[in-house]
Amino acid sequence: MSVASELTRIKGAKNDLKTSINAKTDSEHQITNETIDEYADFVDSITSGGGADLSDYFTTTISSGTNTVSGFADMIKTIPENTTVVGNSMQYAFSHYKGTTIPLIDTSNVEYFSSMFQGCSNLISVPLLDTSNCTNIQNMFNSCINLETVPIFNTSNLARLSNMFYNCPNLTDTSLDNILQMCINSNATSSNRMKLSDVGLSATNYPASRIEALPHYQDFINAGWTIGY
Repeated sequence: MSVASELTRIKGAKNDLKTSINAKTDSEHQITNETIDEYADFVDSITSGGGADLSDYFTTTISSGTNTVSGFADMIKTIPENTTVVGNSMQYAFSHYKGTTIPLIDTSNVEYFSSMFQGCSNLISVPLLDTSNCTNIQNMFNSCINLETVPIFNTSNLARLSNMFYNCPNLTDTSLDNILQMCINSNATSSNRMKLSDVGLSATNYPASRIEALPHYQDFINAGWTIGY
C-alpha cells in the first residue's frame, strides 16, 4: 500500500471515529474526542499542510527508477541528511517536494537527473550535487518558481540542458552566471541546442540586457552559445 493511500485510509478512519464519538454525551468520551481532534490536526498537517518530516520516522533509501519516491514526494518537507541513493536514476525522484532546501545527497553513481526537482515550488537553493556521470538532466528544475540559488553543476557529459531551468523566474545574477558556465562546460555542439532559451530561460524573466551584463557572458558567446530570444 502506498503512503498516500494509507494516509487517505487513516483520514477516513479518523472521520468515522469522530462521528461515532461525537454521538456520545458522557464526559469520558468527550475527553477522548479532544484527543482525536489533536490526532486529526496531525493527520491534516501531513496531507494538506507543509508535509511530513520523514527524518523523524525513518531513513529514506532511493532506488533506481524512483517511482515509489515520486509518488509521495509532495508530502515530504525535509529530505533526511543520510538519504541513500541506490542505482543510477533520480528521474522524478523529488518532483513536487515541499521543502525549501535539500541536503548534499551522494549522487556520484547517478546518470539520470531529468525532472528530479520538477515542480518543487518551495525550493530556494540546492547544493552542488555530483553530476559527473550525468547523461540526462532535462527539466531538472522545471517550474521551481522560487528557486534562487544554484551552483555550477558538472555538465561535461551533456549534449543538451533542455528546459533545465524552465519557469524559474527568481534566479539571482550569480546563479544566472553559473548557468552560463554550465552551458560553456557542456558537451553541446548542435547550434539549435546551444541557446539559453533551450535551457529554459525567457526574455520575460531574464531580458537580454541582464544576461549580457553577467561576468561570463563573453565567454558564453565565444563558446558558440547565444541567448536565443
